Amino acid sequence: MREVIMPTINGMAADGIVYTGFLYAGLMIKPDGSLRVLEFNCRLGDPETQPIMMRLKSSLVELVDAAIDGRLNESKRNGTAASRSAWSWPLPTIRRRRARAT
Repeated sequence: MREVIMPTINGMAADGIVYTGFLYAGLMIKPDGSLRVLEFNCRLGDPETQPIMMRLKSSLVELVDAAIDGRLNESKRNGTAASRSAWSWPLPTIRRRRARAT
């Protein structure tokens, strides 16, 4: 959160970008602990949904309603979640795409 998400949110705010929704950062964490951002996702799809829903301590409906009404800052929420991928990801996906392209 401190190294990727908060600087991103602060940067969007500094640029005047108003964003309400889910923000998922796909990260690669090296054995030495250093991070690489692979992607940002703003959809509530799979696999992002799984860790978020398992850790959500409030009603998703209430959070969505609050977001729509512009009162998300008034709601109780817990928005930190993590998931892991296989060490080889995204190689299988890249290989499938290359195979279809030929």
